[in-house]
Amino acid sequence: RRSLPRRPAWPTRETLEVLPNLGREGQSYLHHIVKNYDSLATYTAFVQGKGEHNAVNVPKAIRKFQSVPQSVLFFPIVHYEPKGALMYVDGDKGEQGGYNASNHLLIFPYDDHQLADRARAAYMGLFGGSACDLPPMVFPAGAQMIVHRSAIRAKPLQFWRDLERLTRECFIYVWQLERIWTFVFDAETPPAPKMEWPGYCRDAP
Repeated sequence: RRSLPRRPAWPTRETLEVLPNLGREGQSYLHHIVKNYDSLATYTAFVQGKGEHNAVNVPKAIRKFQSVPQSVLFFPIVHYEPKGALMYVDGDKGEQGGYNASNHLLIFPYDDHQLADRARAAYMGLFGGSACDLPPMVFPAGAQMIVHRSAIRAKPLQFWRDLERLTRECFIYVWQLERIWTFVFDAETPPAPKMEWPGYCRDAP
């Protein structure tokens, strides 16, 4: 009888922290990061609701996460299908929305809120670049994900403090933040030398 190679055990210590309701979920997530930056768990699962937010079964998603290599730094909590994680993107002007089979993406239809443009502005404010050379603003709808602490600490504490302040002083920004978490938690996406507020926040009180 052959023995199967043993997979390294996952850490068994788990802590559940109910975050303060500060407005949108992003503000609560940032509060947690700033407060615990030096004592983060190996992985943090950022979730909301009662385990079924956005029609995603969170316990099931966490079990799936436990089957992936421990080198994974960012794991979106979304629907998983044979093609992989079902992610989302906002449509540009003229796009009607729907499922893009070639990219396995759900496209939200364009509307007057110009969410695609606002997401790009939010990205450029944090990471620089120009609208012409940005990656697609692909995101996990529902703003739920599991993140390794090294991905969080890849950006200095001051970055998180500045971002938390931005969400406090420009409440509309938190809707755009949902659309760029993939990059905020990407260890390979360095912050710009100076965080710039997007135009729709500059007049915030």
